[in-house]
Amino acid sequence: MAKKYFVNYNTGAGNFIMTSDLEEVIKETIEGIGYTQKDVTIMGEYYNVVALLPWINRSATEDDIITADYGEFGFYGKWIIYEEV
Repeated sequence: MAKKYFVNYNTGAGNFIMTSDLEEVIKETIEGIGYTQKDVTIMGEYYNVVALLPWINRSATEDDIITADYGEFGFYGKWIIYEEV
């Protein structure tokens, strides 16, 4: 079911609003990820956090789940979903 979501890269730039299902919003969010050293949040209609992409400030190991990797500078880990997809 399509809902309205607000994507916040927590940098002051690149944020957007998208009406779709959460799965599609996550895909679109990943397209815009850059090296910012900030968590990425997706908020619902009432600005409640429905998904979080954590920034990990270290090199990834083979046991880590990596969404985007920036080598020794850090990486984005696994999405934390607070709303059913």
